Amino acid sequence: MAELLARRLGTRAQTSLEVNALVSGARPEAMAAQARELQAAGFQTFKLKVGADSAEADLQRVTMLREALGSEPRIRLDANG
Repeated sequence: MAELLARRLGTRAQTSLEVNALVSGARPEAMAAQARELQAAGFQTFKLKVGADSAEADLQRVTMLREALGSEPRIRLDANG
Protein backbone atom coordinates (compact mmCIF):
# COMPACT_ATOMS: atom_id res chain seq x y z
CA MET A 1 0.00 0.00 0.00
CA ALA A 2 2.81 2.38 0.88
CA GLU A 3 4.43 1.79 -2.52
CA LEU A 4 1.17 2.41 -4.38
CA LEU A 5 0.43 5.61 -2.51
CA ALA A 6 3.98 6.88 -2.89
CA ARG A 7 3.95 6.24 -6.64
CA ARG A 8 0.65 8.06 -6.97
CA LEU A 9 2.03 11.06 -5.04
CA GLY A 10 5.39 10.97 -6.77
CA THR A 11 7.28 10.36 -3.53
CA ARG A 12 9.20 7.51 -1.94
CA ALA A 13 7.46 4.97 0.26
CA GLN A 14 8.29 5.07 3.93
CA THR A 15 9.90 1.77 4.95
CA SER A 16 9.34 2.06 8.68
CA LEU A 17 7.05 3.74 11.15
CA GLU A 18 8.20 4.78 14.60
CA VAL A 19 5.79 4.09 17.42
CA ASN A 20 5.90 5.33 20.99
CA ALA A 21 5.98 3.31 24.18
CA LEU A 22 3.49 4.10 26.93
CA VAL A 23 5.08 4.54 30.34
CA SER A 24 2.70 4.09 33.25
CA GLY A 25 2.60 3.33 36.92
CA ALA A 26 2.05 4.96 40.26
CA ARG A 27 5.55 4.62 41.69
CA PRO A 28 8.33 6.71 40.10
CA GLU A 29 10.91 3.93 40.59
CA ALA A 30 8.72 1.44 38.74
CA MET A 31 8.10 3.94 35.93
CA ALA A 32 11.83 4.58 35.57
CA ALA A 33 12.57 0.85 35.41
CA GLN A 34 9.81 0.32 32.85
CA ALA A 35 11.11 3.20 30.71
CA ARG A 36 14.67 1.84 30.75
CA GLU A 37 13.42 -1.63 29.73
CA LEU A 38 11.43 -0.15 26.85
CA GLN A 39 14.42 1.92 25.79
CA ALA A 40 16.61 -1.19 25.81
CA ALA A 41 14.01 -2.85 23.57
CA GLY A 42 14.56 -0.10 21.00
CA PHE A 43 11.93 2.53 21.69
CA GLN A 44 13.05 6.14 21.26
CA THR A 45 9.73 7.93 21.83
CA PHE A 46 7.80 7.62 25.08
CA LYS A 47 4.28 8.72 26.00
CA LEU A 48 3.33 9.77 29.50
CA LYS A 49 -0.24 10.51 30.57
CA VAL A 50 -0.58 13.80 32.48
CA GLY A 51 -3.39 15.93 33.81
CA ALA A 52 -5.00 13.50 36.24
CA ASP A 53 -2.92 14.79 39.15
CA SER A 54 -1.46 18.15 40.13
CA ALA A 55 0.86 20.05 37.81
CA GLU A 56 3.63 19.59 40.37
CA ALA A 57 3.16 15.81 40.42
CA ASP A 58 3.16 15.74 36.60
CA LEU A 59 6.35 17.80 36.53
CA GLN A 60 8.01 15.36 38.93
CA ARG A 61 7.00 12.41 36.74
CA VAL A 62 8.26 14.09 33.57
CA THR A 63 11.53 14.99 35.29
CA MET A 64 11.95 11.42 36.54
CA LEU A 65 11.29 10.06 33.06
CA ARG A 66 13.81 12.41 31.47
CA GLU A 67 16.44 11.45 34.06
CA ALA A 68 15.78 7.74 33.48
CA LEU A 69 15.98 8.00 29.68
CA GLY A 70 18.68 10.60 29.15
CA SER A 71 18.49 13.60 26.85
CA GLU A 72 18.00 11.95 23.44
CA PRO A 73 14.65 10.10 23.50
CA ARG A 74 11.48 12.05 22.81
CA ILE A 75 8.76 12.32 25.45
CA ARG A 76 5.14 12.93 24.46
CA LEU A 77 2.73 14.22 27.08
CA ASP A 78 -0.87 13.08 26.69
CA ALA A 79 -3.34 15.21 28.65
CA ASN A 80 -6.50 13.68 27.10
CA GLY A 81 -8.13 17.01 26.53
